[in-house]
Amino acid sequence: MANETMVSTNRAANGSGVSSEYASRLKAIREIKNSVIGNRFKKLQYLHVLPELHSLVSSSPDNELRVQALAAIGSIAYGVEEGVKAIVECNGVDNLVQALTQDDPRVVVAAARSLKLVYQSHLAPREPLLQQKALQRLISLTNQQPYAHIAEVAAQLLGLACSNEAQAEALVSAGAVPSLLRLLMSSHESCQEAAVEALVSITRYSRQACQQLLQSTASSSSSTTTQQQQQHHA
Repeated sequence: MANETMVSTNRAANGSGVSSEYASRLKAIREIKNSVIGNRFKKLQYLHVLPELHSLVSSSPDNELRVQALAAIGSIAYGVEEGVKAIVECNGVDNLVQALTQDDPRVVVAAARSLKLVYQSHLAPREPLLQQKALQRLISLTNQQPYAHIAEVAAQLLGLACSNEAQAEALVSAGAVPSLLRLLMSSHESCQEAAVEALVSITRYSRQACQQLLQSTASSSSSTTTQQQQQHHA
């Protein structure tokens, strides 16, 4: 059983045992991640390993273990309110947001994907995602145009972070609206859709965001008119 392996790999190891322990732990996490996909019973069965997975995310020196642990956390939480509740109770959302601000791009992407799954639930608190460092990271990720998948997830998270006026104003103050407007120009339809949904969420609660959107539209329209006039007189 994968959960038994998770427990057994906590035992101290040295010499060649370290490599064996690492391989066993990595295999156990992957087994958990794969077995819970689409299986509510399995998700509930593995709730008890969430604290250990979060511990790996926050303290493991190995980024591959952290990436796999992040993926497993998201898989357990998705579609199961009990999973999200368990994550919230062990301060796991803060842990995931902290991973989002790390330097390793693999960890950042894995954290963003896991957060997206967790934030499908209304039980997930929005405050950790609205911390300045986290917001700036998400906004910077929307500008990763060559990497459409992460830009899309970042935009989705910005939208999911907004459910009231105070949250909308935090997003506006951080500069989310201009970044989302730029993402509308992406060649990837999925990115455009994510940007539209996020802008809808923000403008629903923020007059300032509406003004920024209108100003951008007016500026774009004026630029188009000028270009057409120049072409006409050319």
